[in-house]
Amino acid sequence: MSISSILEIGKRSLLAYQSAVRTTSDNISNANNEYYRRRRVSFDQLNGGYSRLGLSVNDAVRLRQRFAEYQIYSENQFLGKYQNAQRLLSQVEVVFNEGSEAGLSQVISDFFGAWNDLAKDPESDYARNLVLDKAMVLSDTFSRIDGDLQNIKDQIVPETNM
Repeated sequence: MSISSILEIGKRSLLAYQSAVRTTSDNISNANNEYYRRRRVSFDQLNGGYSRLGLSVNDAVRLRQRFAEYQIYSENQFLGKYQNAQRLLSQVEVVFNEGSEAGLSQVISDFFGAWNDLAKDPESDYARNLVLDKAMVLSDTFSRIDGDLQNIKDQIVPETNM
């Protein structure tokens, strides 16, 4: 083997390792970049018949953490599911309108309060009409809630015409 071929082998090897050092430098400089994926250089030996002719860079492979990527993918699916459930439940919360005078608990309380007033004075026409009015309001509230919940159900499972 001549001296020039030995120098050529050394040159190829140095260039291959220079590429590896450059890749390592890129990995270090992008350590805080969440979108950067670490790379690794793989080497091949150059063979020339019975003699070795040095190293060459085969490929710079991006390393992946498959388990972590799968976990992120799975958890993102759950996140979407729970965000959808939260959106639907907030719509249901608006339907029941609790905390206002038109809320279901307030309407039921008014209805039974009217019955309580009627029980105190069963002969009063005003108390009887009040029970009737509160029963109508309760019935309308149940109808409104049923219609609103049906609309939300239709958003979840749209009807198919077959």
